[in-house]
Amino acid sequence: MNQDSHSSHLLPFFTPQPPSGLTSPNDCYAEVAVDVDRYLEVQRPSTFFVRVSGKSMVNAGIMDQAILVASRDRPPKHDDIVIADIDGELSCKILDTKAQVLRTANTNHRPVSVRDHSEHKEVTLLGVVTHAINPLSSI
Repeated sequence: MNQDSHSSHLLPFFTPQPPSGLTSPNDCYAEVAVDVDRYLEVQRPSTFFVRVSGKSMVNAGIMDQAILVASRDRPPKHDDIVIADIDGELSCKILDTKAQVLRTANTNHRPVSVRDHSEHKEVTLLGVVTHAINPLSSI
């Protein structure tokens, strides 16, 4: 599907406007439309969403039950947060290209080697996380 062939997801967005002179309290906020696809950098078909569970990435700002936006097109770099397939299970990790491991934001978890397959059969990077949508109830 061509990116231009999808409909935008425009939602109301209220932004504070700086007061100038005498204004009504109702004039302090202006409604504009936000294109959610543009804001979240959705590039079809390379963008996908993943819901995470657990608290291993809380120190990176990713809460339990967050929805992550990830891109297959963005080349992974050192310290990027990525979605990986580790032996058939999806996992959210931090890519450490220097040590060639995937690690969590929680030091109590062991890193996963991307080169040594004695621990894991297969590690495949699926995408780079671009945004996290966190539920406030998890904070």
